[in-house]
Amino acid sequence: MCSRVVSVLGAALLLAGCGSSPTTITSTPAVAAMSCADLPARIVDAVQEYVDSFGATDPGAVAGAVTARQGEFAATTAELRSLGEDLGCDPDELADGIREELGRLVGGSPVQDAIADTFRAGPLGTADPSDLGAIQVAVGTTDELVAALAVAGSGSVIRLGAGEYRLMQPLVMLRAVTLVGAGQDDTVVVAAAEGALVIATDGDAVVRDLAISGGAAAVQVAAGGYVLERLRIEEVAGYGVVLRPAANPLLPAGTRRELTDVAISGATAGGVVVAGSEVPSLSGISVDGSDGCGLCFVEQAAGTAAGVTVTDAQVGVRVDDDAAPSLRDVTVTGSDVGIAFTGNGAPGVEDSLVTGGATGIQVTGDGGGTVARTRLADVGEVGVRVSGSARVSLVDLSSEGTTAVGIAVVGAATPTITGGRVGTTGEVGVIWAETAGGTATGVTVAGSRLALQVSDDASPTISGVTVESAVAGSLLANGRSAGEVSGLTCPEGDGAVVALAEQTTVVVTGTGCQIVDDR
Repeated sequence: MCSRVVSVLGAALLLAGCGSSPTTITSTPAVAAMSCADLPARIVDAVQEYVDSFGATDPGAVAGAVTARQGEFAATTAELRSLGEDLGCDPDELADGIREELGRLVGGSPVQDAIADTFRAGPLGTADPSDLGAIQVAVGTTDELVAALAVAGSGSVIRLGAGEYRLMQPLVMLRAVTLVGAGQDDTVVVAAAEGALVIATDGDAVVRDLAISGGAAAVQVAAGGYVLERLRIEEVAGYGVVLRPAANPLLPAGTRRELTDVAISGATAGGVVVAGSEVPSLSGISVDGSDGCGLCFVEQAAGTAAGVTVTDAQVGVRVDDDAAPSLRDVTVTGSDVGIAFTGNGAPGVEDSLVTGGATGIQVTGDGGGTVARTRLADVGEVGVRVSGSARVSLVDLSSEGTTAVGIAVVGAATPTITGGRVGTTGEVGVIWAETAGGTATGVTVAGSRLALQVSDDASPTISGVTVESAVAGSLLANGRSAGEVSGLTCPEGDGAVVALAEQTTVVVTGTGCQIVDDR
């Protein structure tokens, strides 16, 4: 029994029933001063001290606090276990004594209450032979929900009937329990001011088929695995879902990390945040209306996302720090910035769509990554802006509509642009400025006043570009720009003009081009 996985909170109390056979040793003064009858009270005193230590812990910091305090708690309970073995205490009698003593255990804050309730419900963890384990229970009121969650063992299913469940404090899930509502339109959990649900389990928690409204954050995953599916989250003052399980070698992390069919609206700070080293699988996510990012990957997060829709956010999808997710079939509409790579990682986006907003794709920082087969339509200012020292690869992109600049490469960026079509009707199809470089191969440009521009100290390598149409010219090279343009195909008429001005040293070869050297 002792080899079974137990919860991080129950593991420390496993001493009561999982010690080895009693060993006879010379009694120390401490042993001589205590009997087996005294030991349960000493154990529960240690539990109470552990619960008390969470007095100032915010619900979102549960996992980190457990990790920090577990070492001292484990050392104390290990000493008591050794004492019980030295005294030769009967495991069953000791377990009964612990259960009785736990009746005086008190909480205080929402986090303390949740931890105390978990100890009272299962003092010996999941390895306790007297633990009833998984249960099936239906609830219809908030009080019934809170009570059921306190006593449900790992694997339990709590079914929430139709109606409104108004929380006075967040629900803290410390065990791998399934919460199932009657449907997103029928079961509504109204969050407390701090939020609705904190998941900090030693297995896989499941929440499905319900709505969550209000609070500072709807769902925070602080430890363990999770399955969140068929949820509606609305009018949240902070983030809709935060996925940041703390690393804890004492706590099994669960096996599932899934968000499926989750609709978030009116989450002020952002929709879904993936942080830490989390690697989830996201699908069917929609975020509507946010002053932050619809889908946010930060720190070292990765994972996959498919079928994501973001509307009217400040940033549709943001990838920061060293995060490197793989995104597919993402649609961003009416957001200030559609997709932003702002860190040092190497994320990937493919087969996606950005419409409206000011900037379609913005790549900054020192990262790499790839954006492939993605379409930009009617973006107001810049279709793709690559800056900083970014090294992103843009493959088979399509930028169309009234966008002022199709692709802008600035700063010290050195992207690789391969294939694709820039069909915008604004000022410039593709521009390199400041000290930018990189390559562009096999791109088709049509519709803008200037197809290509190389200015300032930029020095790209451009090859095999076809200009189908341009109002004023195929290429303007000015400033102190350098680099090489080879295999340029120019259209007939005014669009055939290639102008070399100021101190540029750009070398141009091509077909049908009319080179005007004003240097």
